[in-house]
Amino acid sequence: MSSRAVLALAGLAMLAACASQTPVGTGATPAAAAAPTGVAAATRADAATPEQRAIQKYARNQGYKPMTRDGNTVWCRSDRPIGSTLEHTACISESTLANQQRQADLDRQDFQRRSTACAGTNCSAN
Repeated sequence: MSSRAVLALAGLAMLAACASQTPVGTGATPAAAAAPTGVAAATRADAATPEQRAIQKYARNQGYKPMTRDGNTVWCRSDRPIGSTLEHTACISESTLANQQRQADLDRQDFQRRSTACAGTNCSAN
């Protein structure tokens, strides 16, 4: 085998190893570690409170799907980072989703308040 071929294979092996690692501290899980929930998720969704149903609706609208990992339900979505052809799956807890939804609602309310608070000609939004 030529030295170019060996270098090319070594480079591909390193790239594959880097792409399969989960970044430290992000809370992301590899796609292979999470298994789909199937019927258990549907049963749990039926018994959910209105607040939980709102969070689940928000999660699905954001592209998340419920999965079970270590007996706990997490919400996962896959995407391709810019400049990459490899898919990355990130999973977060339902409490993190609830925090994201609350923050999105606060941001939306703040934006609406700022856009309607100033209707005059000498107005600057702060």
